[in-house]
Amino acid sequence: MEITFEVKPIGVKYVCDSCGEGEMVPNGKNDFKYEVKIGHTCSKCGLEKDFAEKYPLIRYEFFDKNNI
Repeated sequence: MEITFEVKPIGVKYVCDSCGEGEMVPNGKNDFKYEVKIGHTCSKCGLEKDFAEKYPLIRYEFFDKNNI
């Protein structure tokens, strides 16, 4: 049986671990052979890092966690 419930969308961006200022953005260097690796580059310092998700992304939070 399906039920519906209200959620709130939340935007998530990844701030660079190296410089702490730039945002990690997709660079098109992806690898899906053995595990998901989506390449990102810092918009400030140029650091490259792979993630399993593409940033920025949207997650969802429940409005009423007691009603799930």
